[in-house]
Amino acid sequence: MGGRSELGRRTEPRWWLPVSGLVFLLAALTLSVIGSLVLWLRHRQPTSLNQGIDDFSREMQALAPPSMPPAGRRAKEQQD
Repeated sequence: MGGRSELGRRTEPRWWLPVSGLVFLLAALTLSVIGSLVLWLRHRQPTSLNQGIDDFSREMQALAPPSMPPAGRRAKEQQD
């Protein structure tokens, strides 16, 4: 019964298995953060002063009533 070393052969503990899982999660998290930053930078609104003025002007034109021809003497004369 001297074959004990063959049957119950012990292997070294695989401490690197949990570490490789953590490395995978950190790599996935890093890629996700980098991808999110790239998308945010590409699709963010410009923040310059001129851009703010242009946006305000565009909104004011959108809210303004449609322009109508002035009703005066000339308009009445053209109808006759």
